[in-house]
Amino acid sequence: MASKKAPSGEIINVTADQLGEYLGLTGRRVRQLKTEGIVVGARNSHYDLKTSVKNYIEHLKEKVEGRTSDKIHNDIELEKLLHERIKKRKSELLVEQMEGKLHRAEDVGKVWGNMVVAIKARLQAIPIKTSPQLVDIDDINEVQAILKREIYDVLTELSDYDPAAFEVKGDIDAYEEETTG
Repeated sequence: MASKKAPSGEIINVTADQLGEYLGLTGRRVRQLKTEGIVVGARNSHYDLKTSVKNYIEHLKEKVEGRTSDKIHNDIELEKLLHERIKKRKSELLVEQMEGKLHRAEDVGKVWGNMVVAIKARLQAIPIKTSPQLVDIDDINEVQAILKREIYDVLTELSDYDPAAFEVKGDIDAYEEETTG
């Protein structure tokens, strides 16, 4: 790079130590920057002050912009990685759901709500169902056995878990669209 002239027309030359003092560097670092082509040597181990300072500032700007660019690139890569992890997890959950190992909370809530309503109705029906049988029985053990059998029938209904009640109805792709909004 050619040295620029001062307004008076002269080029200001300084030593490596003087330039280093202006830039906050050591004389040795100034000489390294010369070999990198950043600062401009004039003659007799002197440096063109104005051009060297300008070039050093440009060098620092490029360095900062490069770091910013690298940071943005790294952030984008991180976002892509997180997005891929989420897609993978979503696929795993859909597979588990298709295999009947995973159920949506709203489906579980509906099924259990229906089961509770059915059990409540069955329990409330026990007196109506058994009272005609119990009217003429004097043996307390027999009364208890009849009531116990009816209660066990209701509890057996509760224990009859039917995985089909939780199955996704229809096309899994339509369900996937529904869950992703």
